[in-house]
Parts: sequence; structure tokens; C-alpha cells
Amino acid sequence: MPGSKKKDLYIAKSIGKLNEMAELPAKFKNTNAKLLVKTADKMLKEAEHSEMMEDEERAYVLFMKYFNVVTFLKRSADYKKQKAYYDDLLGAKNLLTSISKAEELSSSLKKRYDELEAKNVASKLASLDTIEQKTESKDEKKAEDSADKSDKKLEPTEKQPEEAAKTSPGVVTCNQLFDLFEDRDAQLILMDVRSMEDFQETRINHKNIINVPAEAIKPGTTVTYIEKALPMDSLSLWKQRGNIDHIILLDWNSGIDQVKIGSSLQTLKDALFKYDSTVIIKSEPLILDGGYEQWMLQYPTKCVNPVFDKLKKPVVSSTQDSLMDFDYPDFDETFMEPKQAGTSSNDSSASSSSLNSVNSLTNGDVTSQFPKIDRSTKPKIDRSTKVNVAKTGISSNKPVTGSLYPDVGAVSKSGSSLYSKTTEAGSHIINSSFKNAEYRADSASSQDIKNSSSLNLAAQSTEISDELTALNLQRKQKMEELQKLQENYEKMEAESRARMERMKNEEKKLSDLEELKRKQQSDVADLMRLKKNLHSEMAEEKQRVQYQQIEKEQEETHRKKELEQLSRAEEEKRKRREEVDRLRMDRKKKEEERLESERRIKDEQDLKNARERAQEEEEQRRKDFVAAEERIKQMKAEDQRKAREKIELEERLQRERELAAKLEKDRLAALEEKRRQQAELDRLETERREKLRQDKERTEKERLEREKRERDEEDRKKAAEAKRIADEKIRLMNEAKTKPKPVPSPNLQKGWEKQLDPSTNRYFYINHNEGTTQWDPPGEGKGGTYTTRLKDEPSTPKSGGLKRSNSSPNIAQMMEDEAKLPQRKLTPSVDRGNKPVKRPMPVALPAKRRDLNPVYGNVGPALTGLRNLGNTCYMNSTIQCLNNTSPLVTYLLTDMFLYDINRGGKSGNLWEVTDDFAYLVKSLWSGQYRFITPRDFKSVVGKHQPMFAGYEQQDSQEFLTFLLDSLHEGLNKVKTRPKIADQDNDKLPDHIGAEIAWNNHKLHNESIIVELFQGQLKSTIMCLTCRKKSVTFQAFMFLSLPIPSSGKCTLQDCLRQFAAEEKMTGSSRWKCPQCKCYRDSVKNIVIWKLPHILLIALNRFVYEGQWRTKINAHVDFPVKGLDMSSFVMGPRPKPYKLYAVSNHFGTLDGGHYTACCRNPTTQKWYKFDDHEVYDTSESSVKTSAAYVLYYTSIDLLPPEFKPNFS
Repeated sequence: MPGSKKKDLYIAKSIGKLNEMAELPAKFKNTNAKLLVKTADKMLKEAEHSEMMEDEERAYVLFMKYFNVVTFLKRSADYKKQKAYYDDLLGAKNLLTSISKAEELSSSLKKRYDELEAKNVASKLASLDTIEQKTESKDEKKAEDSADKSDKKLEPTEKQPEEAAKTSPGVVTCNQLFDLFEDRDAQLILMDVRSMEDFQETRINHKNIINVPAEAIKPGTTVTYIEKALPMDSLSLWKQRGNIDHIILLDWNSGIDQVKIGSSLQTLKDALFKYDSTVIIKSEPLILDGGYEQWMLQYPTKCVNPVFDKLKKPVVSSTQDSLMDFDYPDFDETFMEPKQAGTSSNDSSASSSSLNSVNSLTNGDVTSQFPKIDRSTKPKIDRSTKVNVAKTGISSNKPVTGSLYPDVGAVSKSGSSLYSKTTEAGSHIINSSFKNAEYRADSASSQDIKNSSSLNLAAQSTEISDELTALNLQRKQKMEELQKLQENYEKMEAESRARMERMKNEEKKLSDLEELKRKQQSDVADLMRLKKNLHSEMAEEKQRVQYQQIEKEQEETHRKKELEQLSRAEEEKRKRREEVDRLRMDRKKKEEERLESERRIKDEQDLKNARERAQEEEEQRRKDFVAAEERIKQMKAEDQRKAREKIELEERLQRERELAAKLEKDRLAALEEKRRQQAELDRLETERREKLRQDKERTEKERLEREKRERDEEDRKKAAEAKRIADEKIRLMNEAKTKPKPVPSPNLQKGWEKQLDPSTNRYFYINHNEGTTQWDPPGEGKGGTYTTRLKDEPSTPKSGGLKRSNSSPNIAQMMEDEAKLPQRKLTPSVDRGNKPVKRPMPVALPAKRRDLNPVYGNVGPALTGLRNLGNTCYMNSTIQCLNNTSPLVTYLLTDMFLYDINRGGKSGNLWEVTDDFAYLVKSLWSGQYRFITPRDFKSVVGKHQPMFAGYEQQDSQEFLTFLLDSLHEGLNKVKTRPKIADQDNDKLPDHIGAEIAWNNHKLHNESIIVELFQGQLKSTIMCLTCRKKSVTFQAFMFLSLPIPSSGKCTLQDCLRQFAAEEKMTGSSRWKCPQCKCYRDSVKNIVIWKLPHILLIALNRFVYEGQWRTKINAHVDFPVKGLDMSSFVMGPRPKPYKLYAVSNHFGTLDGGHYTACCRNPTTQKWYKFDDHEVYDTSESSVKTSAAYVLYYTSIDLLPPEFKPNFS
């Protein structure tokens, strides 16, 4: 349970050590501010977790590390540039909180360290005060329990390592490790720091063991460098160390006494447990006590190829010392005991007992061959005599005088008399044992003599005398060995005496400090520390004296073994080198023989071929010669003419050769002429093609100009028609406003109607029965009727000097004029040919109180800024771009959208977005505000899309998508959407399939958003197995183009990357309708038809692995004359020109949106930066911050409207 008890101190022994652990490495050069912020945040969380788990040491180190990382961050250049941003990421109070918690932990740890040190020193002083009592009690206890210990000594010997392991933190014994192997729930990793050769030769047989070579563990290194030097087969388990319960470290003979600063085990342990900020392991790594040698001795079956010849300590001694810690008397020493005067009478009995012992062996009495020993009389032999000389002095009977060091004389005396006492003790044991054996032999001999009286006593006596002689020789040898050992220890005693004198001086200084302690209680901690250091030096000096001789012997043995191994290795290496040289020579010889054989075979084959060719030529010459002879015989020429014929033949041959040379020359000349003619033909063909190309280009240019004129004419006609329709709508609306409004009245007679005159604001009455009008209600006037316009009254003033008001008719004059006219019945005349077509009346805006909080100022149309409400620059940028789209603005400013708005339809309440956006556009185009606050509009948007309800930074492209979709749903003319069957385009031409798909799309979607912003894409997917193709057509609102390069590229490069084929494999495979299963396929998306307003979004925010980043590449896009014909498969588009750009400056975590727009009224470029609006140049529009591009293929004319200042 966290918080129940503070965790014991285990990391360090003082605050200074903890501060050293909290310091950043000297080579720490990380300048990535974001990574430093994440690291600091992780450290703070771990520190708080450690504090909650009552681990004060680890919490203090992590809090101080957090403080050091934040201090290092504040010195970086990125922090100085964006101080407020990084302060916000770090948190305003985290640093102060960590400092205060570190101070609290520091005070608590100081008290705990002082208490722990005081306890340790007090325990050591108490041990020195009671050393005499312990010595006396041990001697008495040894004398009393010697018999019990001889029978039960094996059991405590086996339990001793386990008890030591429990009292030594950070160590695991071989028995405990074996129990962990048997525990299926325990997860552990063994890290063997031996060399790779030793690890490959022999190791612990476990699946979770890896080799971390000592060469990769340098003092002060970290887990990053260790991981780079690990073998490939160890990386997988190394990376799982954070999920493991226990990590066990071992080498050949690892132990807690060998884990020192700078050693491989300590460096690896610190790197894993203290300095690894990336992976937090569950518990402190443990050291295997005894290392691999001890494990191989105890569990050889759990080893891979156990090799006992590499052990540094003997197998027998290592196992017997731990398992057989008891003594047997040496029976051979009985014969080495010198004879005394008082024992002459017992010689015969001794001989008799020896003889009887032999007789008992002869008769098969096995039980009587060993003497029975009374172990209660056995003195305790100190086995540490050979290794612990100083201890004897301390354990003497001399009383302790308060000094920390034993008396040098006592040590000398005990050292010199040690071996004599040991010899006397051994002799005493042998004498007593031998006497007991004689007694038992005498008792047994009385029976043996009766049973074996026929034995040859003389022969037995001879054998016994021989055995006695051999035993005397052994005794002399052992005495000589004891003498040599005594001489060595006398030398060591002299050296120890000198060191003891030096320590006495230190003791004197310590006594002075003790005197000072009684005067000044404040220095007690320093006195304790000094005592502890001096005591540890004394213990180390004692241990050095004890192990000096053993280490020397082990070193000599080790060096001899190394020399033998080196000589064997050199001999093996020499043999291998001789074998390699021999094999190399054999291979070289065989290679030479093979080459010689191949060369010989080749020469023979060449010679054979030459002979065959020579024979063929000889045969041909012979045939020619025979033919010549035949010809000569046929000509019946004399012998004299043969020579002349031969001369003629040679002349003919010469002429033939000359003719052949001439023909060859003519042929070459003809080829040269032909080549020249071909080059001329090629030149003419090239000129012809160039001319045709120029003619084609000129024709194409004329066609394009003609088409352009036709399109311009068509656009002008459409614009004129649209203007006429708009004027007609405005006229109808004005007429509807000025037309008298009928007022229902249930008190009027049948056929009468009451209406309000807007010019006079008075009511008049119409009699539809007679087609007459009057001011008075029916039955209240003077009975006269008239059929004249209300304003057709005389303007001449009456008498009396008062002017007649034109706001009301002169009823008296009207009655006089009417009396002069002939009396006839008047009927109304109605021209039904001018009756307007019935259409739905516009739905007015609902009453709603809006507060723009404006700042007044006389600015031009559409030059009003928008106040930033807190990270709402993405919304302001999008609104300003759409506010300069004049066809959409005209539609909203003239209230034409009221004829199409859907209030209460299936689109929900998205009409609220349309109403508020229209109100916002009208305010922006009024020209009377410097800037306004779009708070009401943002509230409505957040109501329908919670993502935009808060004040976090959002994506302007996502907001543009939501706003256009909301306007489309609020203005969609389709009230009831019919069901449309699935379209199969496999057997249809593309233009027919595209037209059908577009018409089906219009059956569900018909609004000004579709007319202006939506185009059509063609998607083709092909199965790579059966080559089956599937073609679909779909509408799009904007093009989202990838950026192919992180440097500089063009908009055409982005379009080519968008149109590139995409291979669909793995989880994105396509289910082929012909194969009836999922197949690898190729998908291609191309543009079929473009809209009038083309929106292009550049994909600057992409994912790289698990992180989202921004591409700041500069994309070169044209401001005028964007030709999309090479990227469109359907109807040829018109050239596009840029009229607005939404820019994003900054990074992914923090940035700012602005807009650059071309005003439809002034045709100048302006920059909109929230509430600030100022003009800019066309060249400054093209920047690397461009995010969403707004293009148009139609002329954006200024909207014609009357601003409403209500």
C-alpha cells in the first residue's frame, strides 16, 4: 500500500551522492527543445510516482534531474525564441513545485542519513566494547557444545549462505536463483558480462539469458552505447527489460564485495537502474553471489557445456568447505607423538592393542577398525589460523583497554605460539584417541587371541614396525612444513608490527578526537565517520595480511597455467599455420597443374585445327591444280604455251583484283552519296515536320482563341442573363414591398377589401362588386364613388392662403369632377397577360439579437477585419477567403438565398450557420467597420461541430470543409431524395458514365455550393491477378495534393503525384468481383471535370511513423494562367487565376493563419491578419506558408447590392 511506510535507503549514503546522480552527463548536447520538454515531463511524472510510493531517494534524484533538464532547456535557442510557448508546455507551477518537494525530501533524507550513520557507528563501537565478553562466551560455548556441533554441523552450514543472502541487499544466491527458475510467474533476464567467447563456450541453460560483453561496459557509459555494442541475438531481450520482474547480473565469480565503482557489474547496474531515463525497470538489478563458477558447481545440469578446468578455485575445496565444515582426527599423528618417561610401561599394551587391531581386521571385524573418540574433549581448532593472524590477538584473554587496535605484542606472542599450541592440541587429541583405541583393542584382543591363536605374531610385528617407521617419516616431514610456515609468519609478523605502530599513532589521534568529542557534541558525526574509516582501514589491513600468502600462491599457479595455455595456444597456432601453408601450397600446385593441363590441351586442339585447315587448303589447291590441268588438256596447248598461259592467268588475276578494287571504291562512293541523300531527305523531313508542327500550333492557337472568344461571349451572355434575372428578382421584391398590403377585416361586407396605402400610411377600401375605391368605410361616406389614382388631385392652393397637402386626396374636387362626367357603371379592367409566375416567397431571417462589438471606421467594401477570439485565426482566414468569392457573396447580399434556405428540414438546424454567415458577410461588405467580432457565428458553428466550440488551434482546411458542407445542406433545393440504383460503368464510355453519375449526384445535391465548388473525379481500380477493372465517378469539393519533396517543387509536381498509381496490398487489398476474393490491385484517381471555383489544399501536415509533422517546402504555384488541361480527362477546362490564399505560419504545435485576397471591387491584393487589413503586392502572395489555394475560371465581378445599415 503506497504511503504505508517509507522505503529503506538503498541508492546512496549521503545527499552529495544523490546530487551527483542527478547531474546531467558531461556529453549531454541535446538541443531539441520539444524532446527536452517531453523528457522533463516524463521525469516529473516518475518523481511524483516515486514520492507516492514513499521512495524518497529516487523521488529526490528525479526532481533534481527535472530541475537540471529545465535549466538546460532555458539556455537553448529554441526556448529563447518561443519562451511563452515552452513555458506553457512546461507548466507555470511545475518548476516551483518540484523545487519545494526536492527541498522537503532533502531535509528528510539528511536526517535519515545521519540517523543511519549514527546507528552504524554506534553498533561498531558497541561491538568493540563487548568483544572480550563475546570471546569468553564463545570459548565456553565451544567447550560445552563441541559434541553437539560435531553431529549437527552440516545443517547450519547449508543454511548459512541463505541467511547471508537475506542480510546482503542486491545479492541473489544460486539456490534463490534456482527457485526463481522454478517459479513460472516470475519473469527475469540474466545478463552475463563475461567475454563473448566464454559465453558461447559455456553459460547458464536458460531461455532469457543474454551476453553483455565487458568490453562494451566502459566506466560512465549509458544504456544507449551499451545497446549499440550488444550482439544481435541479445537486442530483443534487452529491449524488454522494462517489463521484467528481476534482472540478474553475473560474471565468472561475481559477488557483492566485487561490485565496486568502475567495475563492469557496477557500471552496468548503475546504467540500468540510475541513469536510464528511457526505460524504468521494476526493481534493482541483483548480483549472483559466487557468479557462474558457483552456479556450475552447484547446478552443473543447468549449464550449457560445463567446463570445470576454467575454475579459479578447486572444485573439491569449494564444495567441501561449504558442505563439510567439521574435523576428523589425523590418526597418523599418533605415531608422531614423542614418547615420554611415564609411558614406557604401556609400550607392551600399545603393541598388543595394535596387534589386536590387525587381528580384528583379519577376522572381518570392520566396526572395530576405527577408534571411538570422545569429541567433548576435543579443543576447537581455529580454521582461520592460516588467513587471520590478527584476529588471534584480538581474541586473546588480554582485557580490552578501550583501544580500537590489538596489542602488537599480543599479536606477536599469539603468532609465535600459534603453531606450538596447534601441535600440542593435535598431539593431545592423537594421544587420547590412540589410548582409546588401545583400550578397545585390548578388549577385543582377548577374544581375537582365542579365535586366532595360530596367527604368525612375528610377521605381524614386522609389518607394524614398518608402519611405525613410515609414520615417523611422515611426522618429520610435517614438522619441517610447520617450521617453514612458522618462519613465513614471523616475517609477516614483523611487517604487521610496523603497520600496527603506524595505526597506534592513528589511535592516539583518535583518542584526542574522543577527548574533543566530550567537549564539543556537535562534532560527533565527524568523529564517528573518522572512527569508521580507521576501523575499515584496520580491517582491510588485517585482510590484506591474511590473504597475501594465498593470493601469491594463487597468482603463481594462475601464471603457470597461463604460461602453459599460451605455450599450448602457440603450439596449436604454429601447427595450424603449418597446416594452412601446406594446404595453400597444395592448392597452388594443383592450380598450376590444372592451368598447365588446360594450356596443353588448348595447344593440342589449336595444332589439330591448324592441321585440319592446312589439309583442307592443300586439298583445295590440289583440286584447283587438277582443274587447271584439265583445262590445259582440253585446250591441247603445248608445253611452251603453258608458261604463257600461266603468265596470262596471272595478268588476268591482277586485272580482276584491280577491277574488284575499283568496284569496291565505286560501291563506297555510292554509299557515301546515298548517305548524303538520306541526310538531305532527313533534313527535308525535319523541316516538313517542323512546319506541320508550327501550322498545327498556329491552328491550335487560333482554335483556342476562337474557343476563348466563344466562351467569353457565352460568359458575357450568361452574366447579362444573370444580371437581368437578378434585376428582375430585385424589381419583383421592390414591387412586393411597395404593393399595398391587404388588411383582413371581418366587419366588411361581402366583396369589400381593406388595404394600406404605403405613401400616405392611410387605409382605403375597394369595392370588388363595382370596381370602385374610397377612403371611407362602406356606408359612412357621402355616397359618391370615384375610380381615379390617389395622387391625381389638383395641386393649386385654395383660398385662405393655406397650401393643400398632397398626402391626402381632395374629396370635394373629386366629387365635382365626377358629377360633370356621364353617369355609367365602371368595371375594373385586368391585364392577366402581365400576371407574374407564382414562386415561393422568400423566408425572412428570424428575429435574433446579434452583437458584433464593432470598431467603426470608413473602409472599403470587404476590407473589414475580424477580431481573434483566442486561436480563431483559422476561422478568420477561411471567412476572408470566402468573403472575396463574389458569386457566393452576391447570392448572400441580395438575399437570394432566402428562396432556397431549408428551415426545419432534414438538414437539421444547419440553416442557422447559413443565416449567421450571411449576416457576417453583409457586415464585412458594409464598409463602415474597421473590424468586428464574429462571436455569434463561432457560437453557432461550435453548436453544430463541437470540435470548433473551444479555443484551441484548429485546421483551416477542416473548418472550410465543415462550412461549405453546412452551407450546402442549408441551401439544398432537393427536399426529397429519390433512391438511385448502383451504377455499372464497366460497359459504358467514360463520358456517358460521368454524365450519368453527375446527374445522379444532382438528384440529391443541388445548391450554389455544388454549382460553384464541386467537380468530378474518375477512380479506376484494377486487379493484378485477372486484370479486372472497376471505374467509378465521384464528386469532390477540393483537391488535397501531396507534396513530393521537402525542398522546392511546383504545383504541377503535386498534381502529378496526386495522379500517380497507388498499389493496394496487405490490409488495403481490393475484393475483386471476378476472382471473388481479396487481391492485390492498382488504384488510379484522375480529374474528370473541374468546378468554376477550384480549391486546392496542400498536404503540409503528414505522419512520419507515430509523429505528425509539417512540411515547409516551397511550392511554386501560378497566380495567373493555371492550365489544368493536361490533368483533366473530361471536358477541357478554362485557365484559372488565383484570387485568395490561406497561409499557415509556424509549426504543428503552434502557428498562425492569415489570408491574402484580391478584392473584387478594386482588383488589388490585401492581406488579412485577424483584425488588421493592409494592401500587399501580387509577388508577395507566393510564399512557403501557402496552405489552401483559391482559383477561379470565371471573372469575379463586384457584387451589386444596396447595403443595409440597420
